[in-house]
Amino acid sequence: MSQIKQLLQLHQQGKSKKEIARILGISRNTVKSYLRKIEEYLWMRLFGGKSDK
Repeated sequence: MSQIKQLLQLHQQGKSKKEIARILGISRNTVKSYLRKIEEYLWMRLFGGKSDK
């Protein structure tokens, strides 16, 4: 399973960014960055524009 899919699955399970980082062996900043990019991508797909974040 790709790291992004694992990250999303763990996030959906309610794991904290710290837990996700430890499980996947990446930094918390990387987890935050991936989640932010996924959120921006979904925002663009749903609403066709940039988020306010």
